[in-house]
Amino acid sequence: MVAARRGQKKAAEYFERAIQNDPSDSDYHFNLGVTLTQAGDRAGAVRELHTALDRRPNDAEAKILLDALTTPAGAVVPSSATSKPPLERIEHNYEEDAFRQMTTQMESWAEQQFARSDPRSHARYHVELGKELLAHGFTTEAEAEFHHAAAVDPSSSAPLTALAEAYDARGDASEARTEAEAALRMRESAEAYLVLARLDLRENKMEAAAQNINRALQLEPGNAAGQELKRTLAAKLAEKAQPLSQP
Repeated sequence: MVAARRGQKKAAEYFERAIQNDPSDSDYHFNLGVTLTQAGDRAGAVRELHTALDRRPNDAEAKILLDALTTPAGAVVPSSATSKPPLERIEHNYEEDAFRQMTTQMESWAEQQFARSDPRSHARYHVELGKELLAHGFTTEAEAEFHHAAAVDPSSSAPLTALAEAYDARGDASEARTEAEAALRMRESAEAYLVLARLDLRENKMEAAAQNINRALQLEPGNAAGQELKRTLAAKLAEKAQPLSQP
């Protein structure tokens, strides 16, 4: 508990320094609000979330967390406000050392929070954090989260699918295909099939791409990424079918 509080204190100090450098950034105030919530400082968290909303009034996450903190005792709490607290948002311009310190603190807090939880929930946390890291360009850190998730819950295909997406993002087609196929051996998912479809398209394996896209859309007919890949495939096939122009 002492270690957790020390980690939260350091994280709060980092976000306070970030706010001093750029008071207009609503994400810094939101992050400090999340950290203070985890530390049990309700008043401080409410203050920072109000500031975040002043700077970005349509911030749904900040509003949900603020509602959860300010709903009077005995009142009906909106279902959206009873979910787990959101993760801190990651900025591209964080200094590398500060970023690594923050993620280490988040890891320490998460491991204590999930120590007695079921493996699936624990793994899901690391997959979600990894996806957030990957979306912001922290590929190595994201892959570490996905590997951790796979170790926590070896029966889940989600970490393997996420690893396939991470390897695909950094151009490692061989590893991406290996992880996607391993995920599909455990459980079919549109995401894993679409990883394979993207790899097939890049390798001009049109028939294999079509099969994987169709499998993905059979599982999730409304999948936007699958529909986009289907259009891309159709365009490539149409281009390939065009006759050569006569000189």
